[in-house]
Amino acid sequence: MIGAVDLVTNKRTLKTRVLVPDNSILVLGGLITDELRESIDAVPGLSKIPILGELFKNRTTNTIKRNLMIFIRPRILNDDGGQQISSEKYNYLRARQIESRRTSDGLTPAEQMPLLPELTDYLQAPLPEYSGEGS
Repeated sequence: MIGAVDLVTNKRTLKTRVLVPDNSILVLGGLITDELRESIDAVPGLSKIPILGELFKNRTTNTIKRNLMIFIRPRILNDDGGQQISSEKYNYLRARQIESRRTSDGLTPAEQMPLLPELTDYLQAPLPEYSGEGS
């Protein structure tokens, strides 16, 4: 199995406490990132010539701005509605996984892509034993 040795992740967090009425939208502040990238492309040898070397160089500057906005819409679920909404969301996620397998670009073989079991199979499966030991 090949590991992701060069995997780079950025973690940005937002911590707050709020009271929100049922089914209303709350917008939590944006997490803003500004990134500046500069690069120089040069013709080997010719770009080292004093003064004339500048004619054989290309400088590029890119500015990337990201603004992450977090929208939350809490819904209080009754016992009857909660099961229906949960099963709809489960089936939606499973359908997206099946679609991803069908339209695979070949980087990951379709049979190795994750796939949730049918909801009825999942609900009937026995719960795993808990040993009480940490992993």
